[in-house]
Amino acid sequence: MANIVHIGIDFSINSPSVCVETNGCDMRWLSLFNCDGKQWQKPNPTKEFKWHNKLIGLVRLAPYIRYKAGKNTDYIEEQQQKIKDAFALATHAVMQIRETIPCEEYEIATISLEGFAFGSKGNSFIDLIMYNSILREKLFHEFGGKVIFIIPPAQAKKLAYKGNANKEDMIRAFIKCEDETLRKTALWKMLAKEKNIDFNSIKPIDDLVDSYWIMRAGKNEWRRRLEAAIEHAKRHPRLFA
Repeated sequence: MANIVHIGIDFSINSPSVCVETNGCDMRWLSLFNCDGKQWQKPNPTKEFKWHNKLIGLVRLAPYIRYKAGKNTDYIEEQQQKIKDAFALATHAVMQIRETIPCEEYEIATISLEGFAFGSKGNSFIDLIMYNSILREKLFHEFGGKVIFIIPPAQAKKLAYKGNANKEDMIRAFIKCEDETLRKTALWKMLAKEKNIDFNSIKPIDDLVDSYWIMRAGKNEWRRRLEAAIEHAKRHPRLFA
């Protein structure tokens, strides 16, 4: 029997995070982050990479360097660079996700991402839509469309706390969560011991936490649909004879 895998992706251009749950009893994380060519791993890391260094050995860390247009590039060249960068990030993410799954034989049940908040606006939001859409296209071709669950933007927040939850609410809910599989993880144990968390300087912890809640939200929806299909089969056995 194949190992059943549920995946949650908290996507951003500079700090995407992924939560991978296998068979409901193994959970691990992937942190992709734009190191911008900086020496992020060192004895005395800068504040920007403080948490990344704490996470060494606890989660899979996969730094990358973004392709950026130079100062003298025109609009067309700038957009070409962004497309190149988006495809590079999507390819890197899929490769790292495969490496994070802890077994060779597996069946992906869900890959969950949050939908777009249509009230947002601005150039950065437009870029986010492009990068996110290219990642979805890559996931579609790699894993198939049926496993991709795009959940409403507030659904993961509601599962953790409430629809307008901020990063502090999400992290505190994560620490208080009674999920036994979660509580066995090194990430949860580390955060549970932290006494004074600076929520204004928490990257990539907030992204890793969000990826967990996104994974949970997608898994709940998958389970609901599976149970409905089983119930339908029981009520109409002739259709499945």
